[in-house]
Amino acid sequence: MSLNLAFIVGAALVAVGIGGLALTEGLHSSSAGRLDWVEKHAYEAFPETLSDKTGDLVHVQGTVSVAEGVSDPNTGIHFDALVVERDVEIYQWVEDHEDKTYTDRDGQERKRRVYEYNRRWVSSPVRSWDFHDRSYWNTGDLPFRDATFKANTVNLGGVQLSPELVRLTVSALGQQRLDNASPELSTLSTRWTSTGNPRIGDVRVTYSAVKPSMVSVIAQYGDGTLKPFSAGIAADSVGNGYADVVRGEKRLAEMLGNSRSTSGLLAWVFRVLSAGFLVGGAVLSWANRPKASGRKSATA
Repeated sequence: MSLNLAFIVGAALVAVGIGGLALTEGLHSSSAGRLDWVEKHAYEAFPETLSDKTGDLVHVQGTVSVAEGVSDPNTGIHFDALVVERDVEIYQWVEDHEDKTYTDRDGQERKRRVYEYNRRWVSSPVRSWDFHDRSYWNTGDLPFRDATFKANTVNLGGVQLSPELVRLTVSALGQQRLDNASPELSTLSTRWTSTGNPRIGDVRVTYSAVKPSMVSVIAQYGDGTLKPFSAGIAADSVGNGYADVVRGEKRLAEMLGNSRSTSGLLAWVFRVLSAGFLVGGAVLSWANRPKASGRKSATA
């Protein structure tokens, strides 16, 4: 009796499926228990009354703001934003090629490389001396590169957000592309770009930003800061590390309900995947199970 590779793979898939189901149920149960704990222990509060909730988990709504905003040191432009991303491009000739098949006079199929040249906005200068056709020549360079700028301090109704809460807020609000025709960027397009149609070597600078907006937060208040919940180093609390931020005015029950729905959906996705591994592995192992072999005895 010998074990073949298909049987071993099938058995491994069965083990992965069982482990996946157990892990999924454990994590889903833990997530549900944490959300139930938050629902029981979170207090409704307002930014101006948070001083009475030191150490408590609170649900609070308000508009995030930045004390000093963000400035781009290369362009001198100031933004009222949590995060600003700068994208710098240059107008260049770009070489493309395609290998086309054709039939020669003798009826033989051959391939020929065909080159094409187009002008595009690209993220870095293109070395035109490597072109097949050197009549297309690039000039110019980038005055500076792509960059990300972040506000030093982010507040909610005058209450500072911890770095972890800032990251959650940035994720919840999302970035939006800033229109170059806006007042703060109205003179930007003519600094490095020709009037009218762009020319080779022109530079284009665009920005995306996370702008202040209304948010709803579940977090712990303490020392003038909203941060993820912590019951202390030695304490064992199911709520440790919990915090949530969503865009807009959302009630506590609504925020927790959305979290439960997301957790439940993810749990079902992993259940289906794990069940697929389990069933597929069982079928593969059964079809390739070891067969007992032996000789039939003969009677003289």
